[in-house]
Amino acid sequence: MQKSVKTALMLTALVLLAGQTEGSKIGVGAFWGKNLPLVQEDASTDRLWGYKLILIPLSFVAIEPNFTYSGLGEATLDISGTPMSRDGGQIKSYGIDLLLGNFSSRLFHLYLLGGLSSSTLQKESLPDFKKTAFNAGVGFEFTPLKMLGLEVQAKALLLPLEEGGAKDNLGISGGINLYLTK
Repeated sequence: MQKSVKTALMLTALVLLAGQTEGSKIGVGAFWGKNLPLVQEDASTDRLWGYKLILIPLSFVAIEPNFTYSGLGEATLDISGTPMSRDGGQIKSYGIDLLLGNFSSRLFHLYLLGGLSSSTLQKESLPDFKKTAFNAGVGFEFTPLKMLGLEVQAKALLLPLEEGGAKDNLGISGGINLYLTK
């Protein structure tokens, strides 16, 4: 609970600071696509969706607090010659990404992103596993109107496991961004 309050206060401060910067932009976005588990036998391709707050305090930096749901699908495993179907589970992530690119471009821009998230792996009949995950990726936004952006993004989520290894996923998504300030 304390962590949630601190995060909310920090985000509020960021929004207020971004709003005071001349030329800053604030927006909201939603995205959806596919989650591709990497090197995981117990998961398969599933849906991905989320939403974000967009803060652009400088023409080359954006900060995006976000929520992402990543499904891990159902996989069929061969256990001692017997095919068995298993639920891959899901990952729910609350994170913040730092984007670097040319955000003052009129029509389109490319960007790189990196960030951290508090991610929870939920699997049927297992206790929830919560850990800090790392995000990295690349994106492209087309802005046909000043207040509207159409975005495509490839973002990796690297969730380290306690016993070693990781739940690595690649999310391919498309989305819509609405800018509330110019």
